[in-house]
This record gives sequence, C-alpha cells and structure tokens, in this order.
Amino acid sequence: MPCFVLLLWLLLWLLPSGQIQAQPTTAYGDTGAIEALVSELIVNSKKGPVLSLRNVKINGRSNQLITHTGGAVELSFDYKVHCKHCRWGKHQLLLGLHLQHSAQACVKLHRRQSKWKSAKVLIAMPHYPGNYYIRARHSAAFNCTDALDWWRFDQPLGPGSQANIGRVQIIRPQNITHASPTASLP
Repeated sequence: MPCFVLLLWLLLWLLPSGQIQAQPTTAYGDTGAIEALVSELIVNSKKGPVLSLRNVKINGRSNQLITHTGGAVELSFDYKVHCKHCRWGKHQLLLGLHLQHSAQACVKLHRRQSKWKSAKVLIAMPHYPGNYYIRARHSAAFNCTDALDWWRFDQPLGPGSQANIGRVQIIRPQNITHASPTASLP
C-alpha cells in the first residue's frame, strides 16, 4: 500500500498540472500587448512593391474599434496599384485576422497601375474578448477563391505585425449596476 501511494505521488508530481496544459499558446492568441498600426501600408511581393493602402476605416470610423460583441465589421480603405512587374489579372489583395489560417476577404487587382480606388469588405470578428488585428498581404493566385488560402503560403504564422492596418478590441460588457457608482435608475 505505501508503494502505491508513493507511485501515485510521483506520477502527480512528474506530470504537468491540468491548469498548465490548458493555457493557450501565445503564437496565435492575444498576448495583451498592443501592436502598432500603420497609416499607409505598402504591400510587397518578392519582386517589389505591388500596392499601397491608406484611409482604413472600421464601420466608417477610424482604424480602431472597441466593442462588446464580435460579428461582422465593415472594413473600408483606399488602395493604389503600382506593380510594374505584375502580370495582368493574376494578383489580389488579401485581408484577414492575424490569428487565422486563411484570409477572409480578397480584392482582385485588375491593372498593373491605377489611381487611388476605394473598396469595402466584411471581416468577421470572434465573440471572445481580446485584441484582433486586421492585416493585409498580396497573393498571386489565379482567382480570389484560391487566393484566400495564400494567407500563410510563405509565412507560417501569416502576415506579421508590420501588416497591421486595423484593430478591433472586444471587451467584456460591464454590469452597470455594479461597475458604476454614479449610475442610477429612476
């Protein structure tokens, strides 16, 4: 009997606790650190610059949004194609969240060079509290359906923080009767 207790104690001591095993990995999760956003992003391919993005707005406002719920947000922006090395009709702009395995939206780039154009896409946000970064990258797929999977094509974790064009912060709703001493009901 004492050997059984000793063996059980050793197993419990050597195995990591369930609480440690349940911790999310920080590579895809929210670390709590606030990352910088760019006001104008130049998207590059391996051969050089492809396009520029600016005037990013989430739900018609700035490029940052604080909300209590997830769901779809409207992302609007201006873009200009300046890709002298691109073949016509084979390039796209991909947009999505930093923690996802594929892009959520695709804008087909019709020309090698253009004036500033406006575009709007919908991006789905999770319903869990945290900071969610909207990022942009280039793809050279044959169409937008195939391009969505290019999100992590040559970058195992997807576009880096230098591609942050927007941030949505989802916070827990506060109970108004307990959170604010100045709130009162008539």
